[in-house]
Amino acid sequence: MRSVIVGIDVSRERLDAVVLSGGEYHEYVEMKNTTKELSKWLKALRRKLSFEAEDWLVCVEHTGLYCDHVIEVTSELGIGLWIEDASRIKAFHSLSRGKNDKLDATRIAEYAYLKQGEALLWAPPREVVIELKSLNQLRRRLLTSKHRLSVPLGEEEFMGSQWSGDHRKFLSPILRELDKQLKEVEGRIMELIRGDEELHSLYEQVTSVKGVGLVVAVSMLVMTNEFKWIRDPRKMACHCGVAPFEYSSGKSIRGRNR
Repeated sequence: MRSVIVGIDVSRERLDAVVLSGGEYHEYVEMKNTTKELSKWLKALRRKLSFEAEDWLVCVEHTGLYCDHVIEVTSELGIGLWIEDASRIKAFHSLSRGKNDKLDATRIAEYAYLKQGEALLWAPPREVVIELKSLNQLRRRLLTSKHRLSVPLGEEEFMGSQWSGDHRKFLSPILRELDKQLKEVEGRIMELIRGDEELHSLYEQVTSVKGVGLVVAVSMLVMTNEFKWIRDPRKMACHCGVAPFEYSSGKSIRGRNR
């Protein structure tokens, strides 16, 4: 059992933190979401409570980029960080009422204290995985742009001949260029994977499953940080939304498995 649990409710501008020491409420603090303020507060708290870094656990809900300052500071101080899915914390407190930032931070701290045996500590992705994620995001943006520009060309029958001609004239060259860039990005993705032995081995295993190709494999590798953040196949199926759950009760409720 960890001696000190810190639950932090993260937003773009602010951090609301509740500290439990030995399972008991210790303090509540609100501060700006900056590395300077968070580092200063955690260092002061460590001196006050006199516990080693390995006795601490900081828990936050996954809020994307807004968690970056917490990640940076806890990594620097050697404090364990648990980035948990918000839906799990919400489900754990499903019967609780009311909502504000202090209450949210308290619920995160209580969840972390009671479920700490299941904590999956955050591990930084390798540089190659960070680059792979960036390329994958770029590929998605190019695909989105291609789709948006392709739609008008599929609606030419509803346009006058003059307007449809303009659309084809100006959009076709851009779409050809986007196709070229997409192939280039996908080539760089494969080059990156083949150049890293560990990544290539995982990619080969994932794509050995029928129906899994480049897009799904890369998304899985990036999303799970090479399967370090999600290790249980059942949890992976739930996360991806491919595990059906029954919704039925008596004779009146007969929901479709989803």
